[in-house]
Amino acid sequence: MHGCELVSVELRREPVGWVLRLYVERLGHDPRLSIGGVTLEDCTAISRDVSAALDVHEVIDHAYHLEVSSPGLERPLVKPADFARFAGFRARVHLADALEEHPARRGYKGVIVAADEREVRFADDDLGEVVIPQASVQKASLVYEAAPKPKPGKKAPKRASGGEPDRANEPGQTSASDVHHHARRS
Repeated sequence: MHGCELVSVELRREPVGWVLRLYVERLGHDPRLSIGGVTLEDCTAISRDVSAALDVHEVIDHAYHLEVSSPGLERPLVKPADFARFAGFRARVHLADALEEHPARRGYKGVIVAADEREVRFADDDLGEVVIPQASVQKASLVYEAAPKPKPGKKAPKRASGGEPDRANEPGQTSASDVHHHARRS
């Protein structure tokens, strides 16, 4: 839809009431580039079309707010293909149950080395390489860490290619969103 793909969906109760949140990104977008991501116009158009479809099909039978947004710098990793796509990037992974070889741990932070449908090879900051079964992943996301600002009179350190994007010079939030308030009568 609109040259974008759905990354994830949330329907949850928040202080403002029920929120249906859709995270979308441009098809084939490389997050290492600071251009070419989802725009406010994309979010607005998708919100309009999804809202109309939800009205016609009466999918949600109570009042809710519809929000369409980019997944942002700490994009969730939802399916096995996401891990493969972002190999070389820093990520945080939380497991449903601890691994047999690390029984006291369910959370890992480091770099995705490689991934396929069955497992993720992950270079944890503390443990080194860990193999995580895809079925064990409860929640995962990319980790954004800004490059340190150079001291006055010094040049910024060069960053290795690949890995997470260098967004230290980008202003504020890079995600765009459009909030559409949608109230339905029961």
